[in-house]
Amino acid sequence: MLALAYKPPNISSFYFAKLVKKALNKEGFAIDKVGFSGTLDPFAKGQLLLAFNSYTRFLSHIEMPFKTYKATIFLGLESKSLDTENITSLKDEKKLKKDLVLKTLHELNGTLSYTPPSFSAKLVDGKRAYALSREGKEVSLKAASMEVSNLKLLNYTHPFLSFEVSVSKGGYIRSLSEIICARLQVSGALCSLERLSEGSLSYESKLKTNKPISLSINMPSSYGIKQDIKLLPLDLEKTLPYVTIKLFSHEDLALNGAKFKLEDKEAGIYLADFGKSFGLIEVMENKEIRYILNRIGKC
Repeated sequence: MLALAYKPPNISSFYFAKLVKKALNKEGFAIDKVGFSGTLDPFAKGQLLLAFNSYTRFLSHIEMPFKTYKATIFLGLESKSLDTENITSLKDEKKLKKDLVLKTLHELNGTLSYTPPSFSAKLVDGKRAYALSREGKEVSLKAASMEVSNLKLLNYTHPFLSFEVSVSKGGYIRSLSEIICARLQVSGALCSLERLSEGSLSYESKLKTNKPISLSINMPSSYGIKQDIKLLPLDLEKTLPYVTIKLFSHEDLALNGAKFKLEDKEAGIYLADFGKSFGLIEVMENKEIRYILNRIGKC
């Protein structure tokens, strides 16, 4: 199963996914494995794409070239992690002219070079950068770039500046907020971050059309308080960027990993429906097929 969930704040993506898995098993689902695409910071909230059991193998094949967020900067807040964790100081910051804010945000659309936050999931010599930073070790990360589009001001009520933006895969909103503050010549850090969508997948949109699975999870550090969530199952064939072809008569061949030809198909990648299982296959120029993924049981 593939599904969209809405992660509440103050919980890691990993632990949230683990709690969803536990809640599903409690409801009678047989879930052995859970994975997700695109980690959300613990303090952030919003959409998280989850995959269960063998469908975790499909995650890397789902196209999400950009992700859209809503964020709020607390002007005057300084933090080592560029958010509400690891705060170092808070001061009164000068008020900004709205025209200047609008102009600055508009100019930041396009390709931006940035240095990822030291408190990030980037790997440094096999360890997560945030783990090294929490140990007090100096972290040096390579400069990167991200595509920024549709960056717009939502509200500015001093000292809070809210904006919406779409960034390419791997882009950091904390780094973008740092750049915004630098351009405006003020200090500031994120106090709120919400992921609205990933590629064409939108939790709010799917909530209107997809029948949810209602679950209840125990939030950490909440003294037994339960959080109700709505898990929105996704149609695999509509989520993957490939044409589906039904190959029920080839089920035994696929089960044994045997090669075959598809004379009537153009070269390309297809989602193959073998009846009881799915596979991703590539039809070569000579019409022979190559298995990219195989024997993925339907769930």
